Amino acid sequence: MKPSEFWENFEVEIQDFDGLLKSINQVMEKSVAKNIKFAWRGQVDANWALHSSLYRRLSLTKNRNAVESELADSESNILIDLHRWGLHSHPDRGRLSILNQLAILQHYGAPTRLIDITFNAWVGVFFAVEKKWNNGEEAFKDTDARLFAFDVTNKIINEDVDKRPWEDSLTRPWKADRLDQEIWTTSSFAWKPPSIDPRIFAQNGAFLIGGVPASTKPGGARQGCSTLRIPLP
Repeated sequence: MKPSEFWENFEVEIQDFDGLLKSINQVMEKSVAKNIKFAWRGQVDANWALHSSLYRRLSLTKNRNAVESELADSESNILIDLHRWGLHSHPDRGRLSILNQLAILQHYGAPTRLIDITFNAWVGVFFAVEKKWNNGEEAFKDTDARLFAFDVTNKIINEDVDKRPWEDSLTRPWKADRLDQEIWTTSSFAWKPPSIDPRIFAQNGAFLIGGVPASTKPGGARQGCSTLRIPLP
C-alpha cells in the first residue's frame, strides 16, 4: 500500500486558505472541548510516508523495510561517533543526555529516529508549503502538501512521571533490556526539548520518538493520525 492510500482514511482535503483555517480551528476546538493535546508536522509532499531519517536511510541501504534491532544498532554506532567527535557535551551545560544528543544530531541533519513536530499549527503549515529548490529549480511545485495533526495526549514524556527521567538519561532508556519492546514498537512518545537551540525554541519544536512501528497495537487496534491534504492552488 502506498502511503497516500493509507492516509486517505484519516485525511481532510483542503482547497483554499479559508478551508485550512476552518480545519485547524476545528482541531483546536476539539482540543479545548476534550482536553486533547495536538502536535503538528508539515511535509511538502503529501505522498511521503511518515518515517524518521534513520529509518529511511536504513531501508534504502538494505532495499527493504528496516526492523527495530537494525535501527537500534545503527543508532548505537551514530552515538559512538558522536562521542568520538566530542560532540556529546555542551560548553555551558556539560554532558548532554541521550535525547539531547539526538536532538543536536537531528538539528545538523544527521539521521536519527526522531521526527520533527511542532506545537504551533502554523509552523507546521509553513513547513508544508515552503518552497524547496533543487539546482536552482523549484521542487515540489506540482505536488500537494500534507499537514499532520497528532494526538499526543498522555504521550509527552516531560509530563509523565515515569518517562520524565528519559530527558536526563545518559543511556538509551528504550533499549531492549530496559523497556518492553512490544510497548516500544506499538506506542509513540513526544518530547519537548529544553531551549538549548534557538531554532527549536522559535518553532515551538518537539519530536516524536518510538520504535519501528507495528501496524496494530495489542488487541488489534489500528494505529493512525489525522492529516490535512493541501492541494496546489
